[in-house]
Amino acid sequence: MASLALFQIYWLVIVSLRRSDALTGWPPNIFPYNLTLENYSYLDWEILARWMVNSTTVAGIATILACAFSGMAGYAMARLVRAKWLLTGLLLAATLPAQVIVIPQFILVANKMGMYDKLAGLIIPAMFAPLAVYLIRQFCLGLPQDLFDAARIDGASEWQLFRLVVLPLLKPVLAAVAILWFTHIWNDFLWQSVMIQSVSKMTAPVGLALFAAQDTAGAFRDVAGGSSAPIGLARAASVIVGLPTCILFISLQKYLAKYSLGVFK
Repeated sequence: MASLALFQIYWLVIVSLRRSDALTGWPPNIFPYNLTLENYSYLDWEILARWMVNSTTVAGIATILACAFSGMAGYAMARLVRAKWLLTGLLLAATLPAQVIVIPQFILVANKMGMYDKLAGLIIPAMFAPLAVYLIRQFCLGLPQDLFDAARIDGASEWQLFRLVVLPLLKPVLAAVAILWFTHIWNDFLWQSVMIQSVSKMTAPVGLALFAAQDTAGAFRDVAGGSSAPIGLARAASVIVGLPTCILFISLQKYLAKYSLGVFK
């Protein structure tokens, strides 16, 4: 399974380093040969960097806020308010596909709140993660009751108990939530394509579609002679866009491993 997953990354990198004529042959050659950086030379690095900054800003702020709100809500549902109807509603909300709520969400955020074509309009709906609340709730249920009793005997308030006792223990599950939610927001195409119109405010997924679909919108410069851009251009941009999520996973993988071990135990 790991080999199949890694092969996709390998193939993306290889395709991005090949000329257009090498991508149209059949059967495709999976081994590297005649590699070149031609596709990367045609990228408009200025606009690509802007899209990367926009995606990092949206996904980063949304992930931080989602972890903060989900941490408090998950702890409250595990230790303070154990209402089954609330848990059922939370799980139902987590199962709703994005396509079902995109229209009412657009009316609320774009029309009522005036956030159309603004990065804030992408952040606000992404601040709340029902699945993250459920994961943190389940993790908090496994914490020993003695910790809470000892803190309350020492006179700790609920906020102090959460901040000084619970929050340090939530690092593994918060790391897992951060990886999952950052990746989800980073790759979200539907909501970002609906909310953003200006090229300068586009995020990386929407910009990638622009790279692949048209060469006249300023996303990349034309090839000499007026011919279309290389076939591997979008693949080269995909390699660059995929780097932040890889870096995040590598940085937090030790916490993710701890969380996985705790779940399977």
